[in-house]
Amino acid sequence: MITIEECKEEDREAIARAVMMALHEEYEPDEPWSRIFTALAGRPDSQYSYRNALKAVTPSGEVAGIIVAYNGGLLDELRKAFINEYRTVMGHEITNLTDETVAGEWYLDSLAVFPEFRRMGAARALIEAAIRRAPSELTPGLLCAQESEDARRLYEAMGFKKAGERPFLGQMMDHLVYQPVAPQQRIDRCGPAAEGRV
Repeated sequence: MITIEECKEEDREAIARAVMMALHEEYEPDEPWSRIFTALAGRPDSQYSYRNALKAVTPSGEVAGIIVAYNGGLLDELRKAFINEYRTVMGHEITNLTDETVAGEWYLDSLAVFPEFRRMGAARALIEAAIRRAPSELTPGLLCAQESEDARRLYEAMGFKKAGERPFLGQMMDHLVYQPVAPQQRIDRCGPAAEGRV
């Protein structure tokens, strides 16, 4: 059974690997982008900080996946660490950053389940835990690539609905916000077998 735990500083490589996977990139410890995300994951003041991350853990103690979520209203402040780390590693300034989240949103920034642990319920458990962690005044939201049908099905089954589109890394992404379904609606839509499931 998968359990969800808060990440610690020593989980920085797993967090970096998950962020890279969410960006559809391979994690190679000595590559510049991997070094940037590993450093950011180990800092307390970045959007990718271990303080903003939860991990799915197997019964044998292995990290199966990671989710990173934070207050969208803090993006400018949290992004300063990213800008500085990028400058240090790459040797120049990063330009043309767009805001993928806004104030009032509990932003589910990155989610990845490592390949060897897929189909064990880790993604659903991580999303549920991130939603529970959201302050009551913030609405959980995320970006989903328009071609990611499997991800979209999972998000929609969990109560996320399309609210619009936002640019991210040069492409338009669907912006989904959490609008939980009432238990009776969930039963009617999914059938009796779904009763009692989140």
